[in-house]
Amino acid sequence: GLYFLVMEHLLGETLRELLKREKVLPLNRIIPIVKQCVDALIETHSKNIVHRDLKPENIFVINLNGQEKVKILDFGIAKAFDDKRMDLTKTGIIMGSPTYISPEQVKGEKDLDSQSDLYSLALITYEMLTGRLPFQGKTPNDLLVERLSKDPMPPSQANPQAAISPELDRALLKALARDRALRTISVKEFFTELLQAVQSNQPQVDSDYEIGLEHYHKGNYINAIEKLSSTLKTSADVFYLRGLASFDQGEYKEALADFSQAAKLDPKETYYYYCGLAFYELGDYVQAAKSLTQAIQANSTYSYYYYIRGKSHFYQGQGNYPQAIENFQLVLQLDPEDASSYYYLGRINYLSKDYLQAIASFNKAIKLSPQDSINYHQCGLAYLHLGNRKQATEYFQFAFKLKKDPSLRELLKRLS
Repeated sequence: GLYFLVMEHLLGETLRELLKREKVLPLNRIIPIVKQCVDALIETHSKNIVHRDLKPENIFVINLNGQEKVKILDFGIAKAFDDKRMDLTKTGIIMGSPTYISPEQVKGEKDLDSQSDLYSLALITYEMLTGRLPFQGKTPNDLLVERLSKDPMPPSQANPQAAISPELDRALLKALARDRALRTISVKEFFTELLQAVQSNQPQVDSDYEIGLEHYHKGNYINAIEKLSSTLKTSADVFYLRGLASFDQGEYKEALADFSQAAKLDPKETYYYYCGLAFYELGDYVQAAKSLTQAIQANSTYSYYYYIRGKSHFYQGQGNYPQAIENFQLVLQLDPEDASSYYYLGRINYLSKDYLQAIASFNKAIKLSPQDSINYHQCGLAYLHLGNRKQATEYFQFAFKLKKDPSLRELLKRLS
């Protein structure tokens, strides 16, 4: 028999992608994410295994029925605490990502234990809370030197707008102590101290807002809108959350009004992005492109912003095709495996009667997304315009196998 490996198929995004888009997360999202990481690490550490490469890229966030579920990925350099076999660290090579490894990893110490993972998790928590890391060296080497020579900046100083309490400062700084003897003992203790720090400074909650938030996470959008409309809070996050509930209900005008108000109160890229999405759904592609441009000015590394802006230019018509092409090409620079961008490039080529280039673009989309019938269909149409009925028929047959479209059935009959 053949050996094979079965892996869970995950639909979601990494914490890195989430932070690129949102920069800073509220405590009511940070705490559940940290709690799930802690639970996973407690299990890992109970088996005497240390991960050694915890970072946002290795934390995967899944939206499951409105709740954020977390998976820790990539145990490729994990190691047992008591494993005495030859390790690369014995030759002075640092294992792990320089940005998130512990001081003892920087020094190449061999007796790593659970406190190394704790340190990395504390750095990730710090970044979720403040939008930055405590050490700001310009090069990886600078970061490593600072890790060994400087105390981390208190989170409250790193992000004064977040109103971080002294208790929360202390909980994070203790977990980030350079000396393991002074550091929090375990991830479990870290979470306990973190939770106590948050709860000791919990302000009087607005019950309508909290109930509205709960309704939204459960997918009860109508009830969420009702409660959020009753809240006494007038902050950006209230308008944003109510906008999301309206958007998910297909009420795009109401969603746009709330997203626009959120952006006025707090000019965050996320709010501009959702303004762009609402404009797009309303068919106002000019304003959609403008809102997406504002989001891109805040974060030029998130490919989906360019993708939606590219589609907005595409649907404005032929005069905007050059801008659409530019955006789809920018998407592919950031994400070379984005099949949808190749599809739209193919559509632009096709509508511009450049059928050979259209075929090339559609074939790239097919290679990346072989189960998507529309790419075969469009490629067949391009071949038909070139007078190549045989190739056109082959592509239409592939498309029909994937999707039993009646119009394709009729087209194949006529071609035969």
